[in-house]
Amino acid sequence: MTERGFRPGRPTKAAAHFARGRAMVSSGQLAEGVRAIDAAISLDPLQASHLRELGHTLWNAGQREVAVGVLMHGSKIPGIEASLLVDLAGMLIELGHLDAAAGAAMVAIERQPGSATAQAHLGRALFGLGQHQAALAPSIASVTLNPRNANAVSNLGAVLLHLGFYEQGLDFSRQATALNPALYQAYVNQAVALDALRRPTEAEAVSRAALAVAPHNPQVRHNLAAHLLGTGTLSAEAWTLYEARLQMTAAARAIADFPRWQGEDITGQTILLHAEQGLGDTLQFARYVTLVAERGARVILVVQPELVRLLRTLPGVSVVLAAGAPLPEFDWFCPLLSLPRAFGTTLGTIPGQTPYILPDPALVHRWRTPAENDTGTPLAVGVAWAGNRLFIHDATRSIPAAALAPLANMPGLRLHSLQKCHSLQNSDDGAPPVELLDRMAGVTDFADTAALIAGLDLVITIDSAVAHLAGAIGKEVWMLSRYTGCWRWLRNRADTPWYPTMQIYRQPCHGDWDSVLRAVRTDLEARVAARALCRGRVHEFPDHTTP
Repeated sequence: MTERGFRPGRPTKAAAHFARGRAMVSSGQLAEGVRAIDAAISLDPLQASHLRELGHTLWNAGQREVAVGVLMHGSKIPGIEASLLVDLAGMLIELGHLDAAAGAAMVAIERQPGSATAQAHLGRALFGLGQHQAALAPSIASVTLNPRNANAVSNLGAVLLHLGFYEQGLDFSRQATALNPALYQAYVNQAVALDALRRPTEAEAVSRAALAVAPHNPQVRHNLAAHLLGTGTLSAEAWTLYEARLQMTAAARAIADFPRWQGEDITGQTILLHAEQGLGDTLQFARYVTLVAERGARVILVVQPELVRLLRTLPGVSVVLAAGAPLPEFDWFCPLLSLPRAFGTTLGTIPGQTPYILPDPALVHRWRTPAENDTGTPLAVGVAWAGNRLFIHDATRSIPAAALAPLANMPGLRLHSLQKCHSLQNSDDGAPPVELLDRMAGVTDFADTAALIAGLDLVITIDSAVAHLAGAIGKEVWMLSRYTGCWRWLRNRADTPWYPTMQIYRQPCHGDWDSVLRAVRTDLEARVAARALCRGRVHEFPDHTTP
């Protein structure tokens, strides 16, 4: 599209080209219509309606990035009307360009504060960026300006849920389905709210209502799966529904043409098992690798680079490769998180024996914690408080550094950092320094982390890969769970069949880490006291080792 100067008569010709282009688009002559509208823009490049029409035409024709480029061009015209910016923000959201979408929406709101759609787009963009508190005001404004917009009402419900206002979120989500009974997302939000409010029967009913509305939608299927699995219903239906996660990510698409293993006889054949989600997921479901090998197959395991050296110790695995490496020949493939379905895992048949991952003895010796003094070694406790910031729920599962203050300066206790990418002393929340031994600078991968953990007495961690690693090697681990925890930790339990050495400390309400850390402090004090008592009693008994 070329900009030219104005000459008399050009706007009139532009209008003629534009009218012709619209007519062609309406009659299905898309390519010709686009050319005619583009000609109109060349003659009159400041005409916003022409730019909008071309953008929408290209968008509907599947040329989405080109359409956004047209509207981006229009957004740079001084004094451009807000409607073009609103359209641009909506398109950017659909393409996942959330920062740019928020910027376009904010400019639109400056020019037209009463635009309900612009407010809704800003709320959606900020919500998608994880800025839930910031998303609240524009989401409220959108619904206030247009209370009959079911999508905007549903989005407000979602924001409220993420901020822990479950009753209010449930109310707006119900309003959304009353406005539009086909709006599956609002049913999903209702189910999330009801789960958080500890009303599982209603949550399942609403999840199934969403499935009836959108039976093939992956988010709907995944939501019902997570509900069933979280309530302990590890059934064939639940695992089948859980397969919808593969439609929500790029995992497995590159090798989808190969036969997918679902429990068939694979004696004497080669199967490729591959990671698909986070590091913790890989560690949790790596327990199935040995079971697959016991079916008589040669197992190739593809995992994240950080786990390659550690998982080479898994019994039965033939080859462990880093994701992205060239693949050898194989007969079957299976994503790691599909293995419970292939094995028909139920709540009673979870392969929960640990350790199933064994740290390298040489590395354990290297990372062994030295004795502190001659009077006895303090209880060595590893601490991890923050996870991957790209994880959608990281804001609620990671602990502010200040919350760890109750664990500081406890006599008989020495804290060891298991945090690789965050600094407690230099945290953003102004937390007071917590004294801890930090050797993580020398850790290169999870083989080192496993060896370091092996030398500790206890691990205290949020729901992150460290929790799975400690559980997988059989180390005692206290996991600190957000109020609406992941399905794998079930509901209302302080233990888990996945890791016998794990104890779960759950938030009693949304965001309440103080209660969790106070409970941990109380139990740590009891552990230190018991340790001291046992050491004292050892000296009460005579030594029978010599004649």
